Amino acid sequence: MPFGKAFVYQAPKRKKSEVFWSGLTGPNAVLAADTNRDLIAWVKTLPAPQFGTLAPFFSIDAGGNIVTNGTKPVIRSNNGSFTATSILLIAEQATRQTLISAV
Repeated sequence: MPFGKAFVYQAPKRKKSEVFWSGLTGPNAVLAADTNRDLIAWVKTLPAPQFGTLAPFFSIDAGGNIVTNGTKPVIRSNNGSFTATSILLIAEQATRQTLISAV
């Protein structure tokens, strides 16, 4: 089926989101969702001072929703307790709901 001249493909936009943390403790306290990499162990391999930046990219659709179709972002601990002395979320897009909680 031909699309004709009226069809315009709109590729998803990429937005940068950054998460900064400090003062995290505990094995597997923070895991990278796509790799299951222990980010605490990764941060500990960095030279002092120990800190890390997780800067993933999320696809944004033409309607401005994250690829999860507008599902609220959730930040939670994985497989253990940890302490975050500070969390800074920087987003170039407003969301209706954001939930940060310890599980």
